[in-house]
Amino acid sequence: MAKSKKKTKTGAKKKTVSKGKKLSVAERDISRVYKLMKEENLLEVSWQEKDGISIRVRRAGGATAVAPQPEVPSAAPAGGKPVKEKTCIRSPMNGIFYRAPSPGSDPYVAEGDEISSGATVCVIEAMKLMNEVQVENPCRIVKAIAENAAPVKVNDPLFEIENL
Repeated sequence: MAKSKKKTKTGAKKKTVSKGKKLSVAERDISRVYKLMKEENLLEVSWQEKDGISIRVRRAGGATAVAPQPEVPSAAPAGGKPVKEKTCIRSPMNGIFYRAPSPGSDPYVAEGDEISSGATVCVIEAMKLMNEVQVENPCRIVKAIAENAAPVKVNDPLFEIENL
């Protein structure tokens, strides 16, 4: 950006940024990503262009963006076998929910699948960015609640799960 120096009443030089300069495509994209992170309270955004250029943004603290799952202890009935509590994987952001990485691909998970911690269960598209939703703990998918290609809001249930 072009900068000019002006003198103040005391004679000190003051730097100002010239107005009206257009942002480059990369600057606009980065600005959009920053605005998205701020608005959606995102922890990480990954972006990859067709020409191989990729950007990975991580909020201070370095936490990974995963779907929140409450820790629920298993209750043991008098019979002996513990009863596993069912919980939900909830949407960490507003966007469009997709069960598969692309149209025509198999979904990331199906009902009855047992998955390990860190596994991707779906993607949510927000401002043309595809954000993977991952689980924190090993679990079994009991039911897919959200409809594929449907809009979701923060905290909407996506999957009913049973912690392992």
